Amino acid sequence: MLLVGCSGNSGPPSVSETSASRAALADRVEFIEQYVSFRRKYNQLEYDVSFTNGGSFPPAPSEWDIRIVASVNPDDVDQWAIAGKRISGMATPDWVGTTAKSLSVDGVSEWYRDGVDTNGRTVGIDRDLNIVVYRIFAH
Repeated sequence: MLLVGCSGNSGPPSVSETSASRAALADRVEFIEQYVSFRRKYNQLEYDVSFTNGGSFPPAPSEWDIRIVASVNPDDVDQWAIAGKRISGMATPDWVGTTAKSLSVDGVSEWYRDGVDTNGRTVGIDRDLNIVVYRIFAH
């Protein structure tokens, strides 16, 4: 699960958008796939994307904060887990509630994290409802 995009004039355009901007699931998936390299199947998808492409000369680094809350098929839930990075006792981060508009995230209790405070990934899973929450950021 890596972010697509790099410095320079390549990569996706700079944007700040939430899923409220696109009503159709297919449009939401098409949009989010510009900003993440993994491809997933979604039953429902909500997101909050802030991406700044550092397309300047000399090249500047990109910054991003991509948050996803999704309902997925039961067989796809394990694709979201970060191998070897499960953590116990993690409280639900505030960003989960602000990203989720129509999906219940109350049962998200299985957490994974890698990275540091300025660059990393966080994944939460509710296996009963097949809800996943995902955040990748770099500042």
